[in-house]
Amino acid sequence: MTTPAVPSESHRRAGCAGRVASWAAVAAVCTAGSAWAAPSSAVAADAAGTARVAVVVGYNGGSPDPRPPLSYADDDAARLFLQLAPTAQRAWIQTTFDKDSARAWPDLADVARAPTREALAGALGEAFWLLRQQKARGKATELVFAFAGHGDLDDAGRGFVVLADGGFTRDDLARQVLEPSPADVNHVVVDACSSYFFVKSRGGGAKDGGADHAHASAPLPPQLLDVLRPQGGDFVDANVRARTGLIVSTSTAAEVHESSTLGAGVFSYLLRSALTGVADVDGNGRVE
Repeated sequence: MTTPAVPSESHRRAGCAGRVASWAAVAAVCTAGSAWAAPSSAVAADAAGTARVAVVVGYNGGSPDPRPPLSYADDDAARLFLQLAPTAQRAWIQTTFDKDSARAWPDLADVARAPTREALAGALGEAFWLLRQQKARGKATELVFAFAGHGDLDDAGRGFVVLADGGFTRDDLARQVLEPSPADVNHVVVDACSSYFFVKSRGGGAKDGGADHAHASAPLPPQLLDVLRPQGGDFVDANVRARTGLIVSTSTAAEVHESSTLGAGVFSYLLRSALTGVADVDGNGRVE
């Protein structure tokens, strides 16, 4: 797979534990055999009768713990929202822009909502209603749920990502997003530290020792192939697993990075580049 060049200068999505996102994580965690229409294929997606909705969340803040704020999670959410919206029946963006980002994305100021649990529940409820309406009309349906921001593990080793009013846990992902989703296919994208454990219980892989993985390509842990299987209590059932694909930015409890040169999270930058066609290796307008 050809990937775009990434400047070597980067800094951590701080407050977590050490690596730059690699394509190993991107390629390995897609557990459902589903294809994702690239943004340039809006006509093809419509012709195929697919109704897609997208809920995109980005949050720079680090509460409830004193994590240093991020710089570009809001920008990553804005860019992905604008990339997905042309091929979606409807898209939602939930982020709080900092001053620089508010100037960069003035047209999104009235569209974006604060990334709180209540606002997220509202957006998901609207998305699920729209998906049910489209399914009743005989259309194939897809949900894209994307997050960029802080992620971590709690004292019990359970992964979570950080919203404006607290953590959104692995169980929340299952109970509030995946299980109630009526979509034929769910796509989940997470760019956050330790995002592997947002979809996998602790014990699935060794903790990253803090080594610099900026230019390394580690062997894929076999646990990634079973990332949604129940462990120590059900995460999601077999039916949900069969229609869900995951793309996460780490393969262990590890850090991801932002780059001031890119003005973005490195993983999010690579993902968006892939969706513009870089990952469309057979030229059929779909990333598979």
